[in-house]
Amino acid sequence: MEQGGPYNHTTFYSENQLNDGWDHMMTFAMPELNGQNTFLDIDNQVVDYQFTNAFLIGWEDLPYGYQNPGILGDDDYDDMLYLVDFRPASLPSSIPEPASAWLLAAGLVGLGLRRRNNQGRFKA
Repeated sequence: MEQGGPYNHTTFYSENQLNDGWDHMMTFAMPELNGQNTFLDIDNQVVDYQFTNAFLIGWEDLPYGYQNPGILGDDDYDDMLYLVDFRPASLPSSIPEPASAWLLAAGLVGLGLRRRNNQGRFKA
């Protein structure tokens, strides 16, 4: 690769503090895609998919000052692009009580009843 400016990194990171303060990744909200459908090939099956919270993540692959001083690379952030749909995990409407809690409760009740029975035997 021919360089036009100072080239002092061979690896860039999504965390800007690892790139001398330069952010090589940008995230763009894409609300115009929300509600739109597309077809995805998942395990050789075509699935109709609807976006609900779309984001575009773009990376810049060239170093600071590569083409122009004071500019990160060619400043286009289209060197690697990912379109993602963020869907937060939803909680179930009712959370089932674990069986271990019921077992513990039954054991405590049993110990309480046994203690009560034993206290009655040893009274003089």
